[in-house]
Amino acid sequence: MSGLTPMQAACWFGREVNAKLGGVASHLYSEFDGESINLEKLRAALGKLFLTHEMLRLKIDRAGNPAIADKPSLCALEIDDFTLLPLEAVKQQLTLKRQEWAHQALDLSQGKAARFSISLLPNHAFRFHIDTDMIAIDPDSCRLLIEDLAMFYQDTTSALPSKPTFFSWHDMEKSDPQLKLQRKADRAWWKSRLNQIAPAPSLPFLDTSQPQAESHHYSAWLDAEQRSGLIALARQHAITPSNLMLGLFARALGKATGDHEFRLSVPTFWRPPICEGTDRIVGDFVNFVVLNIKMHGAPTLIDFCRQIATDMTSLLSHSSYAGVNVMRDLSLYHGIAQLAPIVFTSAIDLPGGDLFSPRVHKQFGRMNWTISQGSQVALDSQVVSIDGGIMINWDVRHEALPKEWVSAVFEHFVALTKAVIEAPKLLSSPLGKLQSRLICEETLTTDLTAMQRAYLLGRTTQMPLGGVAMQEQLEYRGALSPEIVRLRLSKMVVKHPCLRTFVDSKTLKLRTSHCPQVNVTHVDLSLMSPEQIESELSRRRYAYSHHIFELEQPLWDITLFSLGNGILHVFARFDALILDARSIASLMVELFEGQAPYLPNIEITADGSDQKELRAKAKHYWLEKLNHVTGLMQFPWHQPLESISSSRYQRQSLEISKETMRQLCRVGGEQNLFKNTVIMATVMEVISHHIDDRKLCVAVPVIPLNSSTYASQSTFIALQWDANQQPFVDRAKQLQSDTFEGLEHLAFSGVDLARILFDKYGPAPTLPIVVTSGLSWPTLSKSAPMTLCRGLTQTPQVAIDVRFVAQADGAVMFSIDYAIDAVSEHLVAALLERIDIVMTHMAETKTFTSPPEDALDLANVRSRVVLFKDVVPVVESTPADVTKRKIFAIYCKALGAEPKDHLDEKTAFTQLGLRPSHLKQISAELLSEFSVALPIMQLISCSDASEVAALLDHSRVLSE
Repeated sequence: MSGLTPMQAACWFGREVNAKLGGVASHLYSEFDGESINLEKLRAALGKLFLTHEMLRLKIDRAGNPAIADKPSLCALEIDDFTLLPLEAVKQQLTLKRQEWAHQALDLSQGKAARFSISLLPNHAFRFHIDTDMIAIDPDSCRLLIEDLAMFYQDTTSALPSKPTFFSWHDMEKSDPQLKLQRKADRAWWKSRLNQIAPAPSLPFLDTSQPQAESHHYSAWLDAEQRSGLIALARQHAITPSNLMLGLFARALGKATGDHEFRLSVPTFWRPPICEGTDRIVGDFVNFVVLNIKMHGAPTLIDFCRQIATDMTSLLSHSSYAGVNVMRDLSLYHGIAQLAPIVFTSAIDLPGGDLFSPRVHKQFGRMNWTISQGSQVALDSQVVSIDGGIMINWDVRHEALPKEWVSAVFEHFVALTKAVIEAPKLLSSPLGKLQSRLICEETLTTDLTAMQRAYLLGRTTQMPLGGVAMQEQLEYRGALSPEIVRLRLSKMVVKHPCLRTFVDSKTLKLRTSHCPQVNVTHVDLSLMSPEQIESELSRRRYAYSHHIFELEQPLWDITLFSLGNGILHVFARFDALILDARSIASLMVELFEGQAPYLPNIEITADGSDQKELRAKAKHYWLEKLNHVTGLMQFPWHQPLESISSSRYQRQSLEISKETMRQLCRVGGEQNLFKNTVIMATVMEVISHHIDDRKLCVAVPVIPLNSSTYASQSTFIALQWDANQQPFVDRAKQLQSDTFEGLEHLAFSGVDLARILFDKYGPAPTLPIVVTSGLSWPTLSKSAPMTLCRGLTQTPQVAIDVRFVAQADGAVMFSIDYAIDAVSEHLVAALLERIDIVMTHMAETKTFTSPPEDALDLANVRSRVVLFKDVVPVVESTPADVTKRKIFAIYCKALGAEPKDHLDEKTAFTQLGLRPSHLKQISAELLSEFSVALPIMQLISCSDASEVAALLDHSRVLSE
């Protein structure tokens, strides 16, 4: 007898616990539920089955040498009688038995490669338990085994034609000249492409030392109608149902891990027909191919599936070299053990249609449950045709992968499959437009807050300083690996619903998807020079910082840049529709330090007042407070704010040292002023220096103190400052008092306050200056592997946003984000410089006083102020680019929008203020320019110039 095959040997070694994801016997356990079993007939059928198929008697000694036991076990059938137990006790016993059998390791040293048991149940029902070790019997052979058992049970006199034994077949297969040549060629083919095999998926493996496997089964069902729809859809697109399902699975997995490229193991059960009777042999014929999945490159979902089908055809033509050997060669190539922890098995395209014949179901009932375990396999996904439908099974190692993550990905895969069957057009939709809400969404929805509705309005140009999304961009640099970032993100997406939240554009409500979608992009810049790297980052930053998320996708993005020498640069961007600034800061700490920061949750005791009463009190307070505002601030704007439809934003920053801040806290403390008040008073005093009447009213964002979740919960209060009244210290005390009072009257939202001022002084933005305190936001520690190096916040209707954020070393970073069309960079630099002068004066004099006016009249700005300014990239035009620019110009003309540097053909038309009434003129202009008639109903679906250009090309092709 020959030795074990490569796959058998791998399974044998996988029983040892010293290998990752090892310590399990590779086996397949199934249950059938039926009625009225004849135990004597079943015993006789099993006896004949053991004599017919020698692999049921496979023995393997401690050295791994195989042999066949002479006689089958006398106790081939085990019986558990539960007929007299109460119903609950029966369920409990069956659950315990399932748990035991699903995790057992059959004793191959005693020739026990299979185990059979009947559980007798009340009312003549039974459950048939079958467990087979895959070293002896692969899943396809198990199907043959059960078919033969049903035949023997139906007629014990039936006989099967003679066939070779598995090991004799294996000897013939190894020595066959043609197969030897094919193996040699395939071995060379695989070795030539080891450097092209993608890494394993970035799975969120648990950091656990649990020695025992904990396998869990997930199952979903596609009924006969859905199965027919899937098969018809596959035929329509000239692809097999198996490859269609493989593509959908890969898509769901890739979105959940954030990988751009990863590998899957796809088992095959091909038996080279080298002798008569090969198709009747029971044994371990399983092999697998290593499939690369590339998430990008295919324009549509069906193109993505077709690419996988093409790759599978190529891989199968080189499958004579065992997949186990490919993984061994890959480990040697990389110098470290390589895993293929995700397996996708398809049994849809079976010759007989279903997995089992009607005879099996007649004798043993319906297969109601099945689970497999495999060494070095964390997730085994199977799709099987059975009982007229399709069963989707996932067998998962829960000691290795978090339950929440697996459940979410499973739901995504099933929901995506059903969505494609119900709405076939999804297959032909651009991958970038594949909406989460059409695939996998929760039934619960949340209304937008007044603040979030204002953010949506700010995306349009209906109001001055619009056309932008309220979002924050942050940049970090350090030594964290891209793999760790992806792994942490995959866990965080499941943990935090905000990262799965989007806006339903029809109902304008927030929805939270079940689907874990990791929006991470990885770009390798390691081969560039340092100068080229910085130029490339600047070029990408220009578009990245002002790009507006589509509403019906998760409203965040992480882009990773490998710079070489283990250095990583990160772009992070979040829309305020889902996250406020404190939540964003908290997420970044969790991402880069691996542990969520503590967020205080202060319980607020209700005073018995209802919301109407609280709102009425708050409204009265703010109406009285805002009566003191007699007009809009006369700040030296670059041009009138009401004339600016939209603007690009920039940032300048300045750091105040730890020593200066420590002294300022002492100075403020002597006046019973908090640190926040000291800083806020400084900012207000400096801004007032630039206003003729020295009076100002600014918006100050606040977050409810009773919130410890990551979400968009901020609002704002309005704070006033009159530099003409009282000494500086008294103005600061009044500011502190106003702040506390404002926090007590949040029932009347910040949007309501802005509306009051707008009604009195519109149409210009009523609170164009914002002062944001980030002293309470979590910050990265000194030991964190990544460091914040720059950022940018843009807010609709805001020309200047002054924010101050505590640093890990005790310093405070001041940043001013400003609309470049509204205020000059020199004036912004002067503001920061004057903040520095006021704070330095108080720290050095140890008094809470503002310096003399002449000290603030500066001629030049010191070099401490850092201007973050990006160069607009110059890109050579192509004919397609020219077409898009012409289209964009036509839309701008029709909408009366003035083209600016930050507006280009990628800008969404809704940002320009597009209305249905504009489309008639646009259609006529397009016909005049391109001689192609585009109906208005087609133009409605185009969101930007690129989509109109694609529509033009499509129309030209049809006309030809």
